Amino acid sequence: MAPASSHFITAGKYTRFDGWCFIHNSGLNMVPFKANKRGILPAARACRKCGKWDETLPHVIYHCPSLFAAWQTRHNVVFARIRAAVTFKCTILSEKQNVGPNGLRQDLVTHINNKIYITDVTIPFENTRQAFNQAREKGVQNLDLLHHFSTLGL
Repeated sequence: MAPASSHFITAGKYTRFDGWCFIHNSGLNMVPFKANKRGILPAARACRKCGKWDETLPHVIYHCPSLFAAWQTRHNVVFARIRAAVTFKCTILSEKQNVGPNGLRQDLVTHINNKIYITDVTIPFENTRQAFNQAREKGVQNLDLLHHFSTLGL
């Protein structure tokens, strides 16, 4: 793991105590969700919000439809930090717009030092190298946009 993104695991830097406890409890699958309780009937394991699937950590963080606003907020916060970091160094060509012949919607397309940078914020649930590689592979479809912008002379 990269030290820049995992500093809180060993040292707890820049993390409140309750956040640090949640990180370690979730890693050990000790968060008190209904699906983690032993000896209860399968029907009693249903999610408190949607009631459709078992209430597990992956379901609550990334799959429960009633929490869509939280996912979108998490995505938008990461996007805002990236946008703030590059705003003064580049020309923004598009921001959350359908671009190119396929109508792909990328979060941010920038032009920096005669290079095109396509940014599509993805937040995988698992914090493993394999999860990040799978997320990156999904972004390969963005190569069509590079061809689109090269035809525009950028």
